[in-house]
Amino acid sequence: MNKKNPNQSLVEFMRYKDQCIKKAYDLICVPYIGMNVSFVSKDEDNILSWSIDQAQYVIDNIIFNIDNYGPNDTLMCPFCCYKTHINSSCRKCKYGDTHGVCYALKKNIKDNTYGRILNHIGNSCKLLDIDKIKKILID
Repeated sequence: MNKKNPNQSLVEFMRYKDQCIKKAYDLICVPYIGMNVSFVSKDEDNILSWSIDQAQYVIDNIIFNIDNYGPNDTLMCPFCCYKTHINSSCRKCKYGDTHGVCYALKKNIKDNTYGRILNHIGNSCKLLDIDKIKKILID
């Protein structure tokens, strides 16, 4: 179990992922203007509302996924891990309420922030420092 509050660790992790996504956009010269950032205060509030046990489960799940599958956006998404933990459907995803849910990616990509992020997520996953992620989540 990590020494920090696990909810705060997840917030810090999501801020780090957001920075990497922005860098990926910069690298491919696609403006980030006019697009919601991938982590907003509403998302932070949602993570902070989880119980400490739920947040710790999510952290453990993310670390397991990184160790076994490497960097992959949905396997490192706290909201996907949380949804699995509480046995909920993607349609009820609070992150999806704000950014667009993963399964709607191909339906209307212009209005789906998450869908637009996924188009470039391969680049941002390459920018993720696994050691830094583990330090954020575990230390």
